[in-house]
Amino acid sequence: MSTKIRLKDTIIYQIATNILSHYECPSDCPAHCCKAKTIEMDAIDLKELSNVSKAKTEDLDFRVTNSTTYYSLKNPCPFLSESGKCGAYEYRPTICRIYPFNTSPEPGMFTIDPCKMGIIILCDLYKHMMEIEKESVPEHVYIALKECSDIFERNKGIAYNVTGFGFSIEYLKIFSDYLNSK
Repeated sequence: MSTKIRLKDTIIYQIATNILSHYECPSDCPAHCCKAKTIEMDAIDLKELSNVSKAKTEDLDFRVTNSTTYYSLKNPCPFLSESGKCGAYEYRPTICRIYPFNTSPEPGMFTIDPCKMGIIILCDLYKHMMEIEKESVPEHVYIALKECSDIFERNKGIAYNVTGFGFSIEYLKIFSDYLNSK
């Protein structure tokens, strides 16, 4: 009998949540993640979220992968309040807890979406990479980040024309440790 490992029990989750503990969404965050991203969860996340509102978790899509059922909330997220804040913040699914980080189909990799907070993290991450390399961040990196952010905002997070920026788990662990040392 194989034991399923939940995202919440992985090093990926630990690294992402640690990095995110050093950041917060800007006050002008347009909540594209809640309006356009697929919010997928396992049965445990669904049960926790159902404690907030059973009615809001009844109309779901689902898929089965490797004998695990994943549930998806309809867009926009029914827990998104009119003020643009999460109405189930303490009970939000694991995938919401690590956003703008995403798992990658490539083993050992993360991606970071270029939302407003994602761009702030990416800028800090590139600065840290350049400090390690003893170089300054090339101007074209900032220009590329700005262009990606503009595309992301223009599309309101829908049908992303921008792929998240990919990083290895090992490098994000180094960045996470660096943030803890500050």
